[in-house]
Amino acid sequence: MNILCLVDFRPGQGDHWLWNYLPNAKDQVDFVVPPPALDWVHGPAKVLVYYPAFVWLGVQSWRWIAHHLCDVVLAWEGKNGLALACLRALLRRRWPKLVIAGYSHRGLATVFPWLIRFAMRYVDRVIVFTHWEAERLPPILGMEPARVVFCPLGSYDVQKVKPSIRLPFEYIYSGGRSYRDYRTLVQAMGEIACPLILNAAPGDMRRIPGRSNVLRYGMVSLESYWNLMNGSLFVVIPMRAVCFSAGLIAILNAMAAGKAIIATRIPAFEDYIEDGETGLLVTAGSVSELHDAIAFLLENPDERARLGRNARRQFELFYTMEAFSERIHHLLEDVYRSA
Repeated sequence: MNILCLVDFRPGQGDHWLWNYLPNAKDQVDFVVPPPALDWVHGPAKVLVYYPAFVWLGVQSWRWIAHHLCDVVLAWEGKNGLALACLRALLRRRWPKLVIAGYSHRGLATVFPWLIRFAMRYVDRVIVFTHWEAERLPPILGMEPARVVFCPLGSYDVQKVKPSIRLPFEYIYSGGRSYRDYRTLVQAMGEIACPLILNAAPGDMRRIPGRSNVLRYGMVSLESYWNLMNGSLFVVIPMRAVCFSAGLIAILNAMAAGKAIIATRIPAFEDYIEDGETGLLVTAGSVSELHDAIAFLLENPDERARLGRNARRQFELFYTMEAFSERIHHLLEDVYRSA
C-alpha cells in the first residue's frame, strides 16, 4: 500500500512511526506534518492560534495527494484528519481511503456537530481506543456502526529507557495534562507520609493549595518523565469524569513500567485496567477513596508488587507497539481492500 500519514509530530531521519515495528510490511509510507500549534491555549483564542495549523495540514495533504500515488491516508487523531475530510466532502472525493485513528469526540467537535457529521460522510473508518466510544459514537458522527471500530492502544516500553534519574528517596508518581483532577489527588495526600512527585503544567495546578508532601516538578522532558515513573513505588492517574479517551498513554506507560496503578474509574480506563488485578479504580472526585487506595498500596508492598507484575504481563501480551502496529496495519489493509 501507498500510505500517507497525517501526524502532529515530525518523524526523525529514518523514523517510520508504526512501520518501525512492521518489518515485513512492504508499504510506501510518507508524512505530512502541520506547523507547530499552541496547544496550551484555552478558550476562544484557541480557534485563532491552534486550529489553523490543522486546516493548513488538510490543504497541504490534499495537494500532496494530487501529485503522488496514494491508497490510504492515516490521520492520527481527529484534529489531523477533519480538515481533509471536509475538503473531501465539499468536493465529493472518496479516494484515497481515509482512516482517522485515535478519534476523540471533544473540543470543536462538540461545538459544531453538524460540521463533524458532514465531514464524517467521507471518512472510511474511525478507530477509537475504548469500547464505550465504539458503541456510542456512530449515531453522534452519523456513521454506520461498522465504520467506527475499537482497537486497543499501544505504547512504548518505558523499561527500555536507560535510567538517568535516581532519586535518593521513595515516592509516589503522578503526571500528565489531559483532563487530570490534581485537586482531588492533592487533597487525598493528607496524612500520607510518602511524598508524591507531580509533573503538571502550572495551569493545571492553578488555585490548588500546596502540601509539604507534594513535590511539584512542573513539566519535564519525556525521558525524565519515563525515569521518574520507573523509579516510583506506584503511579496515580486522577481524572475528571470524562467519557472519551484521555490519559491512556499514562496508563500504558505505568503498565509497561510494571507499576501498580491507582486510577479514576472512567470508561476509557475500564478497558485497560482490571480492578484488583492490574490496578485499583476509584470513583471520580472521591478524596476518601483515593486516599484509602494510596494508603493501602503503601502499607501492602506484596500487593503492590503483584499488581505491578500483572500490569506488566498485560502490557507484554496486548499493548506493545509491535502489537498495536499490527492491529492498525490489519485495519488499514481491510479498508484498502474494501469496495
